[in-house]
Amino acid sequence: MRARVVVAASVWIAGALCVPSAARAGDDLPPVAESPADVRPGKTALLTAPEGMTYVLRVPRGYDRKKGARLIVFLHGSNMNGQQYLASFEARGWADDAILCCPNGETGEGPGGANNFTFGSAPLVDDVTR
Repeated sequence: MRARVVVAASVWIAGALCVPSAARAGDDLPPVAESPADVRPGKTALLTAPEGMTYVLRVPRGYDRKKGARLIVFLHGSNMNGQQYLASFEARGWADDAILCCPNGETGEGPGGANNFTFGSAPLVDDVTR
């Protein structure tokens, strides 16, 4: 799969990414998938990378394996998780044609796994994108 990786950090203005309270609750986690290949076009799943970091992966509806798609790895801020940030993208129609990969973090606790990144998170995020 060809993909251009864009890493978006959570330095954005918090108000620009606010999502409705239902999405912020994080109660609606996607189904668990064993591998990225199991996530079909138009679907979202919760996965665990080999080194243990959980992440949410959304494959766009129009995804064509032969053409590939842009991959956006979105690192969220504290007090949120990958699913909540993915919901913020979807609510605004941002990057509808991209594969969205939203790691949950390596420390702390939250729906779908840990929810905070540290300075040591880089190797784990790299593991998620393989």
